[in-house]
Amino acid sequence: MIRLPMSDSLAYRKLMMQGVMVRTLTGFRFSNCIRLTLSIPDAMDAFMAGLENILR
Repeated sequence: MIRLPMSDSLAYRKLMMQGVMVRTLTGFRFSNCIRLTLSIPDAMDAFMAGLENILR
């Protein structure tokens, strides 16, 4: 679980546009948080690049 300085829904949309899928957690009462599950190192690289882009 990662807490973000923005809406989790906005982060979800921006990351999806970059090909990175995460799960929003507002429905579980964790606003501004996303859940991330990684299976391979390439997925972590893609997530980190996407996260850097949306936090700029």
